Amino acid sequence: MQLFKYSRLLGLAATYYILMHFTSCSNNPVDVVVDIKDSVDYVIKLDDDTATIKLLKDTITILKIKPGKHSIVVNNKPKQEFTVTSKGGLLNLCNKEFVVYPVIFQQEAKSEFESKYRDRGEKISNGDLISNYSNFFLIDSFVVMPKYKHNPPKDSTLVKMLQKIESNKITDEKAIPEKFNSVCYIGKNIFFIPKFWDYNSMSEIPETISVKVNSNDIFAHSEKKSVIIDAKMYFFLSMFNAEEYDVRSIESIFKGENDVRNKKEVSKEQLEFNEQEMQNERQKK
Repeated sequence: MQLFKYSRLLGLAATYYILMHFTSCSNNPVDVVVDIKDSVDYVIKLDDDTATIKLLKDTITILKIKPGKHSIVVNNKPKQEFTVTSKGGLLNLCNKEFVVYPVIFQQEAKSEFESKYRDRGEKISNGDLISNYSNFFLIDSFVVMPKYKHNPPKDSTLVKMLQKIESNKITDEKAIPEKFNSVCYIGKNIFFIPKFWDYNSMSEIPETISVKVNSNDIFAHSEKKSVIIDAKMYFFLSMFNAEEYDVRSIESIFKGENDVRNKKEVSKEQLEFNEQEMQNERQKK
């Protein structure tokens, strides 16, 4: 067994939660998360039960519900139906958008060679390879994308790709993956989101995890897990994590502000390089 250390600076915690039991344990109920981010309390009635359940505003609740088809009445509004899968999921009562994104647990390098190799890989990993913009998202009036250290996408390119970027949001239940592969943006119209993530916003993400690895392997291993959070929270985390994310407003993209700034930086670097070259030539003489 090897311990993998959690490499990202993220710690999410909810204030408190309520644990509800709607079926007997023999029927193997599963966890269904309800995130009430609203200014009012919610009163729900599940499966035509005479009893009502009050969900307090600004709380996260875990309901214990057996897999299968169910109906729910929320704040005396028309009944809605949903199907709970065997792994549970998230009941989107507030019609919010969510993002499922990866967290990486990285084993320490096994040698000095690997440390240098990994550092070099981090320097060139982003490059200018942007395959299909599938991990670019349009949240409110901002484009949130990975940080490309060497060749960031130009504003002029993003203008052409906005329609494609907007379509990255999942709005059809059938498009929700069964297993996490890459970051996903889920639309507010999906009422029940089947679980395909490891942690939710109530979970305490561990600093280390234990996995089985081959002791004869030359290189260290990494393990990818996933977290589901409110899309607005993902946006704010991106804003404050400039090392990993590039966040640009639609307005600045259409104005080409990032392109202008990059041109100035390139011109400044070129000027400094030319001055250094001239100084080197003078020293030779």
